[in-house]
Amino acid sequence: MEKVDKSRGIYIYLNGIKPIEDIPLRDDVALLPCSCNPTPDMIITKCSSEIDIGVACIFLRSVSASLFITGKTPKELAISAWNSQWDAMLLAALYDREIGFNFQSDVAPENFHKANVFHITNYKFKGLNSEELKIISCEEKKWLQKHYKSAWELLDIERFHNAIHCLASYRWHTLPRAQMALIWSGIEGLFQIDYELSFRLSLYIAKYLAPGNIIEQKMIFDEVKKLYGTRSKAVHGGAIESLDDSVKLSACILRRIVMKAAEEGFLPGNDQLIFQI
Repeated sequence: MEKVDKSRGIYIYLNGIKPIEDIPLRDDVALLPCSCNPTPDMIITKCSSEIDIGVACIFLRSVSASLFITGKTPKELAISAWNSQWDAMLLAALYDREIGFNFQSDVAPENFHKANVFHITNYKFKGLNSEELKIISCEEKKWLQKHYKSAWELLDIERFHNAIHCLASYRWHTLPRAQMALIWSGIEGLFQIDYELSFRLSLYIAKYLAPGNIIEQKMIFDEVKKLYGTRSKAVHGGAIESLDDSVKLSACILRRIVMKAAEEGFLPGNDQLIFQI
């Protein structure tokens, strides 16, 4: 395993996810397992305002990982630190978990008491969730080491960038109808369809996720078509008893598409899918 040099750099504190060991993600970013258990007095000492104290008291004890970021120059380090919010969003999308990224420091979370630099990066109460902590398994670590860089590079493509943001942020909305609208906005944007939306979207997704398997394609086609019908009722105010299951299934579809794109390193054009057997 590549060794992570922790002698210089900054840390972005995360919650909601925990690797079992250090995972280099990109040349200048690594995901580290961490913990943080500061006393109230320690928090007060490190924070510059009552608002910062409040945010730190709410989130710090839930920190379970960090992004360790390096740079050859202060400017490079600042740019990498700014862009690291997209690392958090990308990880949230890949694992369908809400991940908070509220703090930046010059020390790892377990060494919080030694911090000379400690800043709140996000005052919005994102990442305040009661979901079970996502532990990254050995197999999932291997997947990240193999495919994370290609997923990061795909962020340069606006439709993939949009899909990641939708999948990482849909939980920020408390209304299931809004969650459905956001998830399907991410899905629709990936395939850029202008007409016969329900049919073509179902067909393209089925062909993309199950190439060469007609039986599985039919199952995916039927599921997507049904979910898209539910999505249409949701965004247009139709009567629906419960959307929770549909939200979960829709997020699962988008996650499968995103992960397959990361594994292949590209997004297919619709013409490729139309003529794919």
